[in-house]
Amino acid sequence: MERKRDNENLTAHCCGNRNHRSRLGSFAHSQHQDIRLQSESVFFISLHKCATTCFNHYVLDHCRNLTHIDYAKALLENPVQKIDFWPTGYVYGVIRLSAHEKGPVYDRLVRKIMDDSEFYDQKIVFMIRDPRDILISFYYSLYNTHRVSGMEMLGDLILEARRRKANVSLDQFAISNASWIAEKFGWIEKLMRFNRRHILLRYRDLIENFDRFYTELNSFLPLASDVEKELFLQTRPRIKEKLEHKRSGKTNQYKSKLKKSTIGALNEILKPVLDRFGY
Repeated sequence: MERKRDNENLTAHCCGNRNHRSRLGSFAHSQHQDIRLQSESVFFISLHKCATTCFNHYVLDHCRNLTHIDYAKALLENPVQKIDFWPTGYVYGVIRLSAHEKGPVYDRLVRKIMDDSEFYDQKIVFMIRDPRDILISFYYSLYNTHRVSGMEMLGDLILEARRRKANVSLDQFAISNASWIAEKFGWIEKLMRFNRRHILLRYRDLIENFDRFYTELNSFLPLASDVEKELFLQTRPRIKEKLEHKRSGKTNQYKSKLKKSTIGALNEILKPVLDRFGY
């Protein structure tokens, strides 16, 4: 699949233009007057461990009439990266609300979204996964499978987490981080409550009911014709989990990975989230 490589547009967009306002709802940049401006910009908001890397590579890079801007990656490479949002012509994401709170993505991007009421009027795709499975996947990725990133900030955060691991078991990790993941779902709920132009997609449907998932996604975010097949292939669950930087893609992992007592504790802590989002 051929990816879009619009580096000139990305540089111009990220650097901004002092002759034009950067707030949402503002727009006028003469060199962007092309067919892309006929399409309204879309924000793709999610959490870590929801197949977001696949979406960055195989979906958002291939939207029709929209150029993909990944500010999270830009901020990890350059923490003082200027951030501008244009109302037409772009798809922004994946924006993970679960970004590390000591990092530039949280400080510069997540906080901007949560604090700016103008985001309530934007087109937003929300992608969620069972929070219990997110905790399972986070544990294995953070402590076992993630290669240390070449981007200094992200690499430092992974190394810090591995140093803290010590004797932390999966069950201990899940319980100690349950309130944290519940808070992030609360942020999604807040954005959904005030935004009437959004779509909520579920990781479970991506894996178990792909046709319905894709139809719903494509109706809200028009995609190139070759996206469907590639996304399907890239998101199929893997038979074996190895200690490498690859996702297993399974659903309901918590049922076999956690102790019954841990599942009971998680269900109690996460009850508002499980009830609100139908898990």
